[in-house]
This record gives sequence, C-alpha cells and structure tokens, in this order.
Amino acid sequence: MSFELFQVPEEEDCMATIQDVLYQYHNIYADGQELTVETGANRLKGNWFELLCLWFFKHDPLYRQRFSEVWMWSDWPGRGGRPDTGIDLVASVRDGGLCAIQCKFFEPGHSVQKADIDSFLALSGQEGFTERLIVSVADDWSSNAENAIRNQQIPCTRLTLEDLDASRLDWGAFDLEHIGTVAYRPAKTLRPDQERALKAVMEGFQRHDRGKLIMACGTGKTFTALKIAEQLAGAGKTVLFLVPSISLLNQTLLAWNADSSIPLTSFAVCSDTTVGRRQRTDEDMKPTDLATPPTTNAADLLRIWRLPSFAETVSSSMTVVFSTYQSIAVLTKAQEMGFPDFDLIICDEAHRTTGVTLTGTDESNFVRVHQNKFIRGAKRLYMTATPRIFSASATTRAQEVGAVLCDMNDPSLYGPEFHRLSFSEAVRLDLLSDYKVMVLIVDQRYVSDAVTQIMAEGELKLDDAVKIVGCWKGLAKELSMTNLTDRGLDPEPMRTAVAFSSSIKNSKQFRDNFPRVIEEFKRQAGPEAKSSLNCEVRHVDGTDNICKRNALLEWLKSAPEEIRANERENVPQCRILSNARCLSEGVDIPALDAILFLNPRKSKVDVVQSVGRVMRKSPGKKFGYVIIPVMIPSNVAPEDALDRNNNFKVVWEVLQALRAHDDQFNAEVNSLDLNEGSDKVIVDVIGLPEPVDGGIDIPFPPEAWQEGVYAGIVKRCGDRQYWDQWARDMAAVADAHTTRLKSLLEQEDFAVKNAFETFLAGLRENINNNVSHEDALDMLAQHLITKPIFDAIFGFYRFSEQNPVSQAMEQMMKALESCGLESETEALANFYESVKGRIAVINNDAGRQKVIKDLYETFFKSAFPRTAERLGIVYTPIEVVDFILRSADWALRSELACPEGLSSPDVHILDPFTGTGTFLVRLLQLGLIAPEALAR
Repeated sequence: MSFELFQVPEEEDCMATIQDVLYQYHNIYADGQELTVETGANRLKGNWFELLCLWFFKHDPLYRQRFSEVWMWSDWPGRGGRPDTGIDLVASVRDGGLCAIQCKFFEPGHSVQKADIDSFLALSGQEGFTERLIVSVADDWSSNAENAIRNQQIPCTRLTLEDLDASRLDWGAFDLEHIGTVAYRPAKTLRPDQERALKAVMEGFQRHDRGKLIMACGTGKTFTALKIAEQLAGAGKTVLFLVPSISLLNQTLLAWNADSSIPLTSFAVCSDTTVGRRQRTDEDMKPTDLATPPTTNAADLLRIWRLPSFAETVSSSMTVVFSTYQSIAVLTKAQEMGFPDFDLIICDEAHRTTGVTLTGTDESNFVRVHQNKFIRGAKRLYMTATPRIFSASATTRAQEVGAVLCDMNDPSLYGPEFHRLSFSEAVRLDLLSDYKVMVLIVDQRYVSDAVTQIMAEGELKLDDAVKIVGCWKGLAKELSMTNLTDRGLDPEPMRTAVAFSSSIKNSKQFRDNFPRVIEEFKRQAGPEAKSSLNCEVRHVDGTDNICKRNALLEWLKSAPEEIRANERENVPQCRILSNARCLSEGVDIPALDAILFLNPRKSKVDVVQSVGRVMRKSPGKKFGYVIIPVMIPSNVAPEDALDRNNNFKVVWEVLQALRAHDDQFNAEVNSLDLNEGSDKVIVDVIGLPEPVDGGIDIPFPPEAWQEGVYAGIVKRCGDRQYWDQWARDMAAVADAHTTRLKSLLEQEDFAVKNAFETFLAGLRENINNNVSHEDALDMLAQHLITKPIFDAIFGFYRFSEQNPVSQAMEQMMKALESCGLESETEALANFYESVKGRIAVINNDAGRQKVIKDLYETFFKSAFPRTAERLGIVYTPIEVVDFILRSADWALRSELACPEGLSSPDVHILDPFTGTGTFLVRLLQLGLIAPEALAR
C-alpha cells in the first residue's frame, strides 16, 4: 500500500486512517521543515514514524495484551549506552522476552534491500532479544531482504500498513505533542441479520454440541463468530478458531482483537503449512507476516500458557487460539501435555474439512477436527458460505472401498444447520450486490486476422487471443445483441476486474499478451475501436511477498477514484489483476466490478468463493459481473459445437457451481426453458456478421448461437426434476397440515367443530352432497398450502381474495386462528420465500401457466394420491390442449358454418371443470377469440 495515494479526509466526522496520517506528515516533512539537507528531512520523518509506532504498540488492543512496556531505544533501561544502529523501539513481552523493533519510513517507491535491515538484524541478534519485528511502509522488498528475515534463530515478523490499518485506533488522534492522547473508532455492532444468526446459534447449542452456520461471502461471518464466542464462552473461557491458511489466520486475529468487546489473550499457532493434503503454500502468506509471532510447537504453547504473567489475565479475558488446520497436531500434543479443553471450537471455511479418508490411513488434519480424540472441545461451530455435500454415488463408492466420507450433510460430524443466510437472501436484504453472468461467444475469425503476426512469434494461442478480446468487449460492455438499458443494467464500462487462470503460468501469459492483442486488434479494427476501453493488467501469485500482494490489491481497490481523476480524452480505463487462485478466498475488494473465468474450474467451492469477491457492496455499484469468454469455430453448427467443443466446459462448470450454492440462480437456470431470454445469464455473440437484406444468408446467425447456448445450459446445468421435487416438498408439508387439522377437530373445541360442520354443509350444498369429512379436510390443507403460492404467481391479482371458494375457505381459517394454526404457516416462512424466488424468475404468462399445470399434477399425485386416483386427476399436456382448441376452431369453420370459429356469436364456451385453467388460458393466448368478442 502506497501512502502517497491518500489524502486527509475533508469531512470532520470521518475517521482518519493510517494512510491519511502518513500523507499528512510526509507533506509536512517534504520541505525538511526549512532544512536544506535531504538526510535531515529523512531523519525527522524517521523520528516521527518511530513515535507513531510507539503510540500504536502502547494502545492497540492486540499489542497492549502482548507487550507489558514499550520504549524508544534511547529510553530503554537495558540499552547500556549503546548507540542507535538499527533498533528503534524495544518492547517487554509478557512471556518474559524482549522484542527488538525497527520502524522503516521509506520514500514511496523504495525497494527494501538487505543492506537496509542488516544492522538491525545484527544488533538484535545479541544476547537478550527473543523476538524481532519490522514495521515497513514499503511495498517492495528484494528477494535478499525477504530471505534475510526468514528462518532466523531469533524469529522476525513484519507489519505492513494493512496490519496497522486493521487496528481499532483512530489514527487521527495521534498528536506528536501529546503522545498520550488516544481515541478508538466506534465499536461495531451486529446488523439485524447477524443478530438473527447469533440467536439461532445460541438456541442451537442449547440442544446440540455441534452445528453449522451458513452465511454468504461478505456478510460478516468473522464478526458474527466473535459475538457468538463472547456470548457462549466469554471471559475466563478458551476458544479455538481454525482456518485453512496463514493469511486468513492473520485477518481473523487482527479483526477479533479490533472488534472484541472484552479483552482477548491471543495465540497464533502455525507449524509446518505443508502438512496435510490440499496444501496451497504457493498461494499463502509466510509466517513472518503474521501480526504476532506464531507458536510452532506444543511445549512453547504450554509454557507460555503457564506463565504467571498470562495466568493473571486469563480470568479477565477470553483466551483465543488462532490456528491453521495444518497445525492441529500441535494442539493435540499440547492438550496431551496439559493445555485445557476448548469451550468452543470454530471451524472457518468448514467446507475444507470435508473429504475422504481410507480406512487404515492417517486422517487429514482438516478431518481430525471432527473428533474429540484429536481436539477436545465442548462445542463445535462449522462456518462456511459454501457447504460441500457429496452425491449419493460418491457416498456409495466410499462405502465400497471402506473409506470414511466427511460430508456436511452428516449430522454426526457437523450437527444440524443452526442458521443459513443464502446469497439470494443477502442480495434481497441489500447486504450484497446481485451479479450477472456474461457468456461471451467470440467467432475465431473475428480475432485471428488481427493476431496473425503475434501468433507467428509462437507466444500466443488463438484461443487465448479470442478470450482476451472477449474479456475486453465484456468489460467495455460493448455487446452486439444485448440492450443493457432494456435489461436495467448500467452501460458504463467496468473499472476493476480480477482474472482467474488455471495456473500461474497462464496468468502471467494473460498479463503479457493482453496489451499486445488489444493494441493490434484496435489497430486492425480501425477508427471504431479507438474510443474503446483501455486496460492495464498486472499479475499476483503466492510467490509475491505480502507487501507486494497488498500493494497490488490496493492498486485495484483504489482504481475507481484514481481512474476517474486521470482519464484523458474520454477514454475509459480499467484495471485487471490476474491470478491463479490466491484471490478466491478471504479477499475483500468492495469496488470490484467483474471476475473473468479464463479456464475451467473443477472446484465448485472455488468458483463460488471467487464470485463472492464481486458481490461486495460499494457506493454506486449496481451489479457485479461474471465474464466467461468462449471461442467458437467458424462455419460449425451451434449444436455440434456445443456437443463436441471443450471450449464450453468452463461455462458448464461455472454455472453448475453457482447453481449448487445459489438457490436463486438455481431457479433461474431451471426456468430458462420457460422464459423469454434471461436477465441473469446474458449470452452475447461477438464477431459474427449480421444478415444483410438482399445479401447472402448467414448459415448460423447470432440468434441461433444464443438460443443454442441457452438450450445447452438447461441441458447440462439444469435439473430435470427441479419442479417435480418442489411439488414433492409441498406435498410433504400438506400431509403435516392435514394431520394437524384432524387433531384440532378431534379436540373438544365446539366453536371449531361447529365452524367446520357449517363449512362442510356449504360444500355439500354448492358442490356435491357426497363431499366427505376427509374431502373437506384435504381441501383445507390444499388451500392452506397453495394460497401463498398463487399470491406469488399472481402477485398483481390477489387470487385468494377474489375466488368465491377461497373466500369460504378463509372463513374456516379464521375460526382456526385461535388454535395456533398460524405456527404451522410460520414454520413455512423460508419455504414460501423460496417459492417467491422460484416464481419471480419466470418472466412470461406461458411459463407461469406451465408451472401451475406441472405443479398441480405432481402435487396431487404426491400429497393426495387417494384423491387423485378417485377423481381421476390427469392433466392434459399443453401441446394436446392446443391441438384440441385448434381442432374445435377448424371444425366450427369448416363443418358447422361458423366462419369466425370460436369467436362466432352463436358459440358459447363453458368449462365446468376448470382445474388449473389451462384450456381457457391457452384459448386466450392462441388468439382463437377475437379481442372484440371477449366482452361478449
């Protein structure tokens, strides 16, 4: 992070950040306070920064707990007259050790060299110091400097500006003249949705010792977990917080210490990160960048725990051990040696604790967390945005080979689901931005001519060039078939994007090839491309040190303001940060406009975690975009390309992943065949020539490709049993309602019995004298279930308020109000929200009519098989209904001398068994009755 990018906020009520303060003091000392010697100005800046760091270490909650005292080097009682040759501050650590601290205030753009820290490392290597810490404002560290602070006998950690900025301190309160003055930013409070999550988890733990908390990415799981720990454990108790990576450990450590309402005693446990499967050390930060030195073995953890200085604080603070899953063996050993049982174990990113272990082999550290024989704890909370569930076939295969399968649907391992905040619910509550998926199909001929020379150099594949052009067009929102305004989308080009490749090598190639391809493409395209989007691409991966990674993230985060300030000649600018997978988990970039998927992603969890990055809210942001560019071959039929071309694999995999974790997107995909296009999945074709009147026909026009891709999505990503399963869900609920109604009528409540007898008599009088007691009960249950559904389908027309039979039902329902029947409906609140969501994605009357027909057919067969069999309930396919209606119209015209067919004045249409209304609806939709005949 470069502080020169920031300015002191003008608003009086705005909390100052560390960047604001650095910017201010950098400008003050830029003149050297009237000094003419540059080194003099640097010395003043260095002294000021040392005092700022002293103030930070004395007052920050985390370091106030770690350090009992902090001195300037010149004030340290143990200095012994030694000159300042690199150590700026000295801190007394509560475990009895001493920490040497260097505060490096470098000029922006300075690259830290080994020579810059040699004297500090040499002096702090002398007897007495047990820890080293470097505070650096520099983004760039040379490899020699980086290696110098690793694997030191006296451990050395490094603090970045991001670590400082995570503090709860109000940096604007720092005063060089009054260094004892301190202020903190206001404490965070739970939002209503987080309050509901807290309440649900606390209630769940009253009945269970483990359970799941499912919350969408970016909705505050970490803060919610803190408040759960404070309430469930609290002062004097011990909590274990497990994460899959060192970077997440550091984020959580800083966040909990900044936001806790009670004092924390924090430990960071981080042993060999290469232990266990699924390691991603190439994408993780190094232990040297933890905000507090990690404990790497059980003996050290236990020794520190037993120190009198820590024993004094344990009763008044909550002890929290932050650990990676890979370090579970350290915790197991520590508990064997006497470390206490945990009162609460929180498993973050709990989808990582699933998987298969073969019988007779050692369990993965990620799996051992489930068992008390490895980690003893009273309660376990599994948190994730993306629960991982295995298919029935996977379970069967695991059983066949004698393997143990850890599946998040297994209550013996994970407990019940205490609370869920889905992606769609988070969007509805305005906690997240909704997202759109852009599938951009690019004809290879459209690009090939422009990149012939680059390809001849052997450094570029045509497929990669086509994807680059597709991404460029998508980011610019230059679509050929999609009217963005009609879709309610903002036509302004995107400013920020993250690109995901399958490997670090591919990511670097994307960075290197993007400007060359676009420059050559624009040159060949001529004037019409000159005003298009200009993009700058950078690459990041796990081999970059944390300072560089933070700088690249800051470069992306600050893009919207900087770009708008620097745009020239009305040419929009966009910044793209390319990576393989180090930006998919735990990275927060609220202003991110788009993510680009350049290669297939087999991990559904990785896809959803990546999409979670683009759903963060930021001012002025309407949607996040998921862009998937695909190259199509020339002169190949869409159906052939979709069946045989692996280029579409990335589309199917990304959409399948989103469907598996986003119920609203699942409804969208499963309604594509009912809808007229889609506002959620935008399919656009780039580069195919448009048909010209009187010219040569295009064999496969863009519309054919668009329709083909939508059909392919339904075929490969949809669930053919989706609406059937929904009807079966309703059937199960209806059965419960019938049982409840029978129970109510069997009780000695004469008012209810009399109301029911009146209701039954009315049915027999108006419908049929043979309507039985059971028939009436079934009708009430059906009404209770279907009323909210019809209200959802016909939200503009209150069906149940206008229908005479429904009105009679409502009178009976009012008589049952005092019996607590509404509690049955309250239990269905989430179900009916799901119904509304599923129905909402259908954008035409024909689709709604088909849902009603299919729903009722399956509903009655599943919920009321006796009724369906007795009444012979069979639903005529819409195609057959259309044939019958058209045949009747033809017969009237040709055989019965009615030239206007069904619109003839002498023709009267009666439908005594309307059912779902399919015949009447299709009669109107087919236009077989003239508009002027409708009134008659």
